[in-house]
Amino acid sequence: MIFCCLTLSSSYSQTISGNTRNYTGAEIISTSEFRYGKIAFRMRAVRREGVLSNFFTYKQGSEQDNNLWEEIDLEIFGKNNATQWQSNVIFEEDINGVEVRNDENDQEHLITDRSDNQIINQLDRYSSGFTTFRIEWKPESIKWFENDILVRELTGEAAEKMRSAHTFRFNIWAATLIGFAGDFREGFIRQPNIEMQVDYLRYYPLNDDGSFATNPAFEDDFSGNSLDSSKWFIANHTFDVNFARFRRENVRVANGRLFLRFAYGVTTSDTDNTIDRSALNAAGKLNTINHSQLSVYPNPMNNRGILNIKTETNTGGTVQLIDLNGKRIYTNQFETNATTININNLAISKGIYILNILTTNKTESIKLIL
Repeated sequence: MIFCCLTLSSSYSQTISGNTRNYTGAEIISTSEFRYGKIAFRMRAVRREGVLSNFFTYKQGSEQDNNLWEEIDLEIFGKNNATQWQSNVIFEEDINGVEVRNDENDQEHLITDRSDNQIINQLDRYSSGFTTFRIEWKPESIKWFENDILVRELTGEAAEKMRSAHTFRFNIWAATLIGFAGDFREGFIRQPNIEMQVDYLRYYPLNDDGSFATNPAFEDDFSGNSLDSSKWFIANHTFDVNFARFRRENVRVANGRLFLRFAYGVTTSDTDNTIDRSALNAAGKLNTINHSQLSVYPNPMNNRGILNIKTETNTGGTVQLIDLNGKRIYTNQFETNATTININNLAISKGIYILNILTTNKTESIKLIL
């Protein structure tokens, strides 16, 4: 996740030595981008000091230089018996050509009796079962709901700054900032693996009249045996206030649920994507496995023509081009480590696609912009 609350504290609960991470987390990223609408999801958080279970929307490339940040968050704290969550947005604005970070005041939510605002001493509120959340995103406002109850409405400049298309993301990680997430203690997490769970996500676009569509334009109830690669990427990166590194093996789908695991494991090094705040680079590439050797060019493809693909494999395999609805546009076998696709020969419109390279021991995917 792109860390969003640096203003709350600068205290580290322990030091990360060099680029080493002794913990692993997980993050998934939607292959599609969305602008305005109603986002409904049902999730179950974890109860661990310092650990966060999150859903957020994120403008792709916000972390890059000369690109203004946009992000909308719902973060559930594992501290205080998992009885708190936080809503916030992050944006940057350009003032006289200089980018300035403007973090909207984060709003922290306790479990309360909403009639008299008294805290209910209810343990494991968000980790003992599933809670339904909803974010309603319009050009002039952003609203956060819990179990159909409006918790917060944000209007004005901060809401209006969220004007680009965003990806959807779920993740679990541990923050080094004690004042924000709690004290993540070294021996504390060396317990059995913990997992946040997601039951479903549904996105309803915003209509021209200001209402939301009746039927979802994007949804996932995680009913298969694995994560739907036409809908989600799996992140493989970390960032400078995260004790963990996101790993592919920490994502699983079973029994109609998405499970994102946080675990203590063998030491891993950030030699690839070191302290990278996004799995995508400027060319639109996203690695779905570690140490990917797949390259595609040109990407983005400004002019239609020949697409060149190179992968470090001597065994050959299958190349697939898939649209964001999961429809296979192109498939072909290749025997060497390089191949080409003549885009001009395909009945294909401009947009975002997924290019898969399948070999005997791995699958690699790249987000392709035509």
